[in-house]
Amino acid sequence: MVQIELDIFSGRPNPTWRLDDAQTIELLALLSDLPVATQGQPEPLGYRGFLVYRCGSAGVAAAPVRVFAGTVEIDSQPFADIRGAEAWLQRSARANGWAAILDGIPPR
Repeated sequence: MVQIELDIFSGRPNPTWRLDDAQTIELLALLSDLPVATQGQPEPLGYRGFLVYRCGSAGVAAAPVRVFAGTVEIDSQPFADIRGAEAWLQRSARANGWAAILDGIPPR
């Protein structure tokens, strides 16, 4: 199971939701076999992308994967988001009721 966190707020809980099995397979395919990026993105205030948590029966199983600004960061290593994982996660956020929050994010 995978839990997603929209990393946007400071001082209050961020929106979270879980993916079903089919969504998990689709997202994990977008995050696999990515080329190494030259550097990761700095974390600004406000919108900082998405955190992807793999969950098991005992809770969160590993460090999250960050997807933000064309980069997928896995274990502190930046990879290029060549398959559109961030756009996929934005669509998922909208489908889970977080469209108003996404609509309030200023363009980069």
